[in-house]
Amino acid sequence: ALLDGQPGLSVVAQARSGDEAVRLARQHHPDVVLMDIRMPHGSGIDACRTITAELPPRVIQARIRAGETPEQVALASGIRVERIMRFAHPVLQERERVAEQAREARVRLSEGTPSVPLQQFMSERLRLLGADLDAVRWDAHRAGDGVWQVTAAWQAGAKSGVTRWAYDIPARTVTPVDAATTDFAEGTRLVRVVPHVPAERP
Repeated sequence: ALLDGQPGLSVVAQARSGDEAVRLARQHHPDVVLMDIRMPHGSGIDACRTITAELPPRVIQARIRAGETPEQVALASGIRVERIMRFAHPVLQERERVAEQAREARVRLSEGTPSVPLQQFMSERLRLLGADLDAVRWDAHRAGDGVWQVTAAWQAGAKSGVTRWAYDIPARTVTPVDAATTDFAEGTRLVRVVPHVPAERP
């Protein structure tokens, strides 16, 4: 009843005992479990410990692919990070590979025409800010809509920021995800300074 009517949530099963809760969790692999502490045939606390200890590999990999770190998954699930890493390692490599490929994708802004590759685009703008280009931290994750997003975290003195780009793999283009990235991309314009030359007097 607590979850009835909540947008984006649907109840997949209800258990009357701790043992039944563990069995149904193995069957349905839910994202959220609400458990009473006192239940027949095994307490809710014991059932939760069993459920979290049996976090399926595909769930671990899905969470890592969505952007979580192995440490975050371990902390949330109560599972040792060493076990998480067994399944997280190939996904972390996948994220690194996608981020590297996206750096060669061409940037598409509101003008509509793809411009230079993202790596060059970021370098040109960060150079204007005096940022350390070698210190840019690249990462990638797959968002809930299935689209890969690439992030570039930068530091320029006391200033820092993170740009977020949606990576269209078939088109090999990236577009800003949020307003901050759009402002960074379209507001940090490259300006050619032309010295003022006084007009000659007649």
